[in-house]
Amino acid sequence: MRKVSAIAQAKDQKSAVSAFREGLAKYEGRIACSKAKMQDIYDGATPSAPYVEYGLTDGKEILKSDWVRNEYQAVLSRDMQDILLNLELLKGFDYVPYIGPKGIKNSGYIAKLFGSLFTDHGGSGIVMDRYAIQSAEEVDDLVMPNIKKDPTVQQLCEHVKFLTDALEGAVDLVYPQLQGPATNSFRVIDQEEGLMATLTDPESMRKLGMMVTRTAISVLK
Repeated sequence: MRKVSAIAQAKDQKSAVSAFREGLAKYEGRIACSKAKMQDIYDGATPSAPYVEYGLTDGKEILKSDWVRNEYQAVLSRDMQDILLNLELLKGFDYVPYIGPKGIKNSGYIAKLFGSLFTDHGGSGIVMDRYAIQSAEEVDDLVMPNIKKDPTVQQLCEHVKFLTDALEGAVDLVYPQLQGPATNSFRVIDQEEGLMATLTDPESMRKLGMMVTRTAISVLK
């Protein structure tokens, strides 16, 4: 765990990222093998060996870093340590390291942009309090959200730029979880009405699915 300590004890962010790079180098061959198997799965091919991934959520000690001065640096320090701990402790598993921007804290974000309201219960999920629309007849009244003015999107862009500049390609960056068109659609429209409308008004539901999909793509761009 020497490299994990080196991240925490670094004199500044640049030195911490250098220690992280050195720690990753030890597992370069293993990571490349796991990525190759993952690519085979995406391509519809049979991987050279079964892909078995597991990530530890408990039992890892994340050390405090004296070089941390803001929230983005705190996330960076924690994630770099977390990656090296997973690689060290999960020797028999496939593990592809990545870091993603923070900001979208629950799976109801896209629906919220359209006007739905919900209560976030953390790890237990969300409970819908109000749907943006109650029936498929209201789909034509929906307006595409202006994401450029949304503070969450602005924060995501800032965080992505920070990670890109700080890591300089040391590890892959991933998109936040925005859910798929079906999940998002049934959080914009009342679920029972939406399910019925897939049979009685499929064109409206198709339009709603396209709207939430285009919104999610716009966020990721």
